[in-house]
Amino acid sequence: MISDNKKTATTSISGFWSNPWRFRQAISVTVLFVATAVILQVLFPYTQVRLPGAPWNWITVSIPIVFAMIIARIRPYNTVLAGLGGIPMAIVSILALSLASLPSGIWPLGANAPGWMHRLGISQLFASLPFAAAMILVMLNLSLAVGRRLFPKKKGDVTFMLIHLGLLLSLAGAVAGTGTLLRAHVTAFRDAEFTNLAQKADDEIRLPFAIKLENFIRDTFPPRLRLAERVEGSQDKWLTQSGQEFIERGVRERIGNYTVEVLEYMPSAAIMAGQPREFSHAGTGPAVKVRVYDSEGDSIDEGWLHSEGRFGEELFLRLSEDYILTLQPPQPKKYASEVAWITSDSTEPNQALISVNKPLTIGPWKVYQHSYDRSMGSASSYSIFEVVYDPMMPVVFAGIYMLIAGVIIHFWTAAKRLVVGPGNYRKAAK
Repeated sequence: MISDNKKTATTSISGFWSNPWRFRQAISVTVLFVATAVILQVLFPYTQVRLPGAPWNWITVSIPIVFAMIIARIRPYNTVLAGLGGIPMAIVSILALSLASLPSGIWPLGANAPGWMHRLGISQLFASLPFAAAMILVMLNLSLAVGRRLFPKKKGDVTFMLIHLGLLLSLAGAVAGTGTLLRAHVTAFRDAEFTNLAQKADDEIRLPFAIKLENFIRDTFPPRLRLAERVEGSQDKWLTQSGQEFIERGVRERIGNYTVEVLEYMPSAAIMAGQPREFSHAGTGPAVKVRVYDSEGDSIDEGWLHSEGRFGEELFLRLSEDYILTLQPPQPKKYASEVAWITSDSTEPNQALISVNKPLTIGPWKVYQHSYDRSMGSASSYSIFEVVYDPMMPVVFAGIYMLIAGVIIHFWTAAKRLVVGPGNYRKAAK
């Protein structure tokens, strides 16, 4: 994005728009362009920027980029082109893109977005007009900057091209990918047949592969205590306070005005006739026997705690009319699915383990572990997978690798030099 304005521009534009552009010109263009997009978004709140599918998505993105590069190469000292591809414009356009993206870091998007975002039509923020306007400015700045140095003449130009062309390629791939990106969900049941049906909103699509759930695995953390306090003046409203310690035999923890000592701990238990019994089976939860002391250190109650589940009701201790001690359900540490999958070319099923952040890759498709039957815990009879099709990801990664290579070369070159005076350099000792 950094342009090299060493020569005086030949275009005779006087006054405010004279060469070289400063921040005031860059800010003026950016504010005018993005503000126009904001006004249009308010006037037409349901307008969204959607690219067509392949190959038109890539054509739609690449033609303006190539055109900007060519015109920047033909007229490298044009005032307006030099300004749009200059340093001030680079900084201001990136700032505009950051501000346009800011709501995504504060509020949820999509169906869970707040009402005002729905009313303005920006619940799908990255398809909104303001975000598209800011992205256009960033990509225009990159295209013009790259076009002016399209054929490197010195080593510094190579580094410049790797960094800026790599960034441009990544952005172009990400933008073009919105036209072909597909996300859907597959529900696979244990001991059921292979399925290639996926659900995308209200539509059902068929995948080029089929998947079958062989087994579901879940590991949990030990449970924590929870103290419920009745809201003053209410009969059915409670405030809860969670313990900080993982429960195991011998743990002693202060929670609220009480001290709780763990006497016994069953990692897997079923409740029979109101009493816990050790029972090792998928879906069972822990049971804990505790003794409770008041603020004076006197023992006031003793008994078993168990969170409600498939193998038993909830066990709790009522310490007073206003306080109840319970056991929180264990939180998942990790969960995964053992699956079999086939394609039309498969001669026999393939086996794989899909866990959170470790998806299964099938050609251009990624299969992620998304959810399961949380009410059943480890005994869940099904897994929900998110399938993602994004054929533009290789383009995005190619740009990232170019960017990284450019940064490495830049710092390597800089490390071999020591500044010893204005305009004087000497090579560092090897």
